[in-house]
Amino acid sequence: VVVERTEIRNATQIVGVENKLTYDIIDENGISVMHNYEVGQIRGILQINKSDITFISASNSWIYDGMAHSETSYTYEGVIGYGDEVRVVGITEITDVGYKGNNLVYAITYEGEDVTHTNYFLSYRTGTLRVSQRDVVLSPHDEKVYNGLYQSAEKIIAIDGTSLADGHVA
Repeated sequence: VVVERTEIRNATQIVGVENKLTYDIIDENGISVMHNYEVGQIRGILQINKSDITFISASNSWIYDGMAHSETSYTYEGVIGYGDEVRVVGITEITDVGYKGNNLVYAITYEGEDVTHTNYFLSYRTGTLRVSQRDVVLSPHDEKVYNGLYQSAEKIIAIDGTSLADGHVA
């Protein structure tokens, strides 16, 4: 029966902790029979190594609408410690047509304490954020009264169910 033991929770990558173990030998009735044994003991080292975690950020795409977009979904490979919580604390945004890596920033905490770099080696596989061009059909359209001068259409409208992004005019 173990009576006392060394317990540590966080990774100690470089320096181990002396693993002290105190125990008692008991019979089937729960009575100590330790006095009947000459017990030799070799102290050991208890070392908890950092866990390897790979975060995989999700990809997403949008049609251009003039708004900033981000994607905070992710998965991970590896073991997150019991009671540890993962949060996204930094995001990437995209507004204009093009591509960007979805570089999320993660924090891992235990009871409010940041243990991200204490207990974990992090690596990343980055998703892609994409904004595609918005299809729009524009047509010059205007009505004027004859005045003897050369005139042109000065209004441009979107037709066939297409539209410009909110706040944009042609």
